Amino acid sequence: MKREIYILGSRKYGVRLFKLDKAYLNILNSLMPIYSVIMDFKRLKKSFKDAYRGMVFVYKHEQNFRVQIFFSILVFAAMFILGLAKGEKIVIALLVLLVLILEILNSVIEKFLDIIKPRMQMQVGIVKNIMASMVFLAVLFAFVIGLIIFTPYILARF
Repeated sequence: MKREIYILGSRKYGVRLFKLDKAYLNILNSLMPIYSVIMDFKRLKKSFKDAYRGMVFVYKHEQNFRVQIFFSILVFAAMFILGLAKGEKIVIALLVLLVLILEILNSVIEKFLDIIKPRMQMQVGIVKNIMASMVFLAVLFAFVIGLIIFTPYILARF
């Protein structure tokens, strides 16, 4: 069964329905990836807006996240002032990113658990403590690794 496709178009004297032949269909099919990229860009733009709103929410409502952002800024400033090697800068950046991501994950799970808290109060408290310990371990080891990396540079300055 052959399918015919019609498109609404305009001529000099009004609107008409035009039958598309195979050549025009090939042209339209070749333009579809461009159209899908445009549509994907709109979704991508929306997802970036949503991500930004999430970051603002976490920043406004989570004190630990604000403290970690503050210390991250200090660490990045020290990293460039002391002139760390490229590999060391990468390690420090990844450690900072790990701590911030774990703090956001902790906040997400805490918010979710607050929804179901009345039914399972004891278990929710245990899960929240475990999540807090996860972030604490990441911060602790990031601090230790930071000391190992920064100490020679600080001692060389003095």
